[in-house]
Amino acid sequence: MKLIILFLFLIPILLTAQETDSSYTLEFKTRQIYKPDMDIDWSKENLIKEFELKGKLNSKYSIQILDEDNSILSKFINGKWIVVDTITHSLEFNDSITIFLPSYTVTDFDKDGNEDLYCFVSSNMNGNSWTIIYLMNQQTNNLQKLNNIAENSDYIWDAPVYNKKDKTIHCTRVSGNFGKSFESVYRLENQIALPLKKYETDNTKMDEKGEGGVKRKYIGKNGKWILIMEKRNSKR
Repeated sequence: MKLIILFLFLIPILLTAQETDSSYTLEFKTRQIYKPDMDIDWSKENLIKEFELKGKLNSKYSIQILDEDNSILSKFINGKWIVVDTITHSLEFNDSITIFLPSYTVTDFDKDGNEDLYCFVSSNMNGNSWTIIYLMNQQTNNLQKLNNIAENSDYIWDAPVYNKKDKTIHCTRVSGNFGKSFESVYRLENQIALPLKKYETDNTKMDEKGEGGVKRKYIGKNGKWILIMEKRNSKR
């Protein structure tokens, strides 16, 4: 748990690395005192935050945490709030009233001069973070969810960090001793993430002697991962 809290604290730092901007994370506090053995009565909560996304054209949005599983993203259009999307997530508390998961950060993720929305929606004991990214589309002035078509993962990204210099997104997932770990790179073009390369360590069939693990290398082609190398680990 401490590792997860530390990662959340580092999110604004990771998002603004090598570039200074006005990133900030929305803060949600419940009226009820949370305890691990209790259920929140969500009918007594009103967890809504309004925020303005600044850029070439400013726009007003809001996030409402409905319950432990869902939040609603809305946009203010012509004097009323219009639902844009439902965000599925886990729920964790930093203390008895402060929610730290889900976490919503306003930041210029792709460094194009328009603020975006970075949503930290789930994590695990290995310190991994799973996120959803909404990029501001300059043509429509609407947030557009960044799809991860290569992973077939319904828009979920593994701790994504954007590199402005080469316009790439770097993702990392770390497993336990007998799981799968990934390092993957995508090129962001016109708000489409094109897969470039991925390294995978698969220890799902590794035995106690350290044998049976597999390392794989992929390249991206036509929006999909193509396996180009597979090496099995053996001490024999």
